[in-house]
Amino acid sequence: MMLHPSVSLRGQEFLETRGEKRLSNMKKKTTRYASSGDARKDGFPIRNKQRI
Repeated sequence: MMLHPSVSLRGQEFLETRGEKRLSNMKKKTTRYASSGDARKDGFPIRNKQRI
């Protein structure tokens, strides 16, 4: 099971606990995730991170 590098380890653990359906949905959205360390750590989408 490979995830996009922009998905944090904590995010991966969360997805695994939520199940495959949640994981597949997340894979579709990985391109929307910020590449900065701060955003990657929290796993927030880019648009939400910019709004904060």
